[in-house]
Amino acid sequence: MPPNEPWSECPAGELAELQRSLKEQESRLHGRRKLMITAGSVTLGIASAGIGIILSRNEPHIAILSCQETVELLPKYADRSLSSPAKRKAVEMHLNHCRKCREYYEATY
Repeated sequence: MPPNEPWSECPAGELAELQRSLKEQESRLHGRRKLMITAGSVTLGIASAGIGIILSRNEPHIAILSCQETVELLPKYADRSLSSPAKRKAVEMHLNHCRKCREYYEATY
């Protein structure tokens, strides 16, 4: 309404229509929020389950061996009599990363 025109009442039902429209808009917004929260929760649950499955399939914890521990295990490793797959894997990992122990193993066994 222009500033110089006198104030007049709204037509009958206009405020009620505005109120109804705002309530519908609020209801739609509330529904969208609930949907987003539900979708986020479901996604998080699926991701958590997937990570749990992946972690449960990994090998058992492999210890990090010192050079001395590795050298002590090398005779059994060389003749394949190490009983623990985790120890075998630990020796292999050490030999892959330690040039000194790898050279010792190659020269000795």
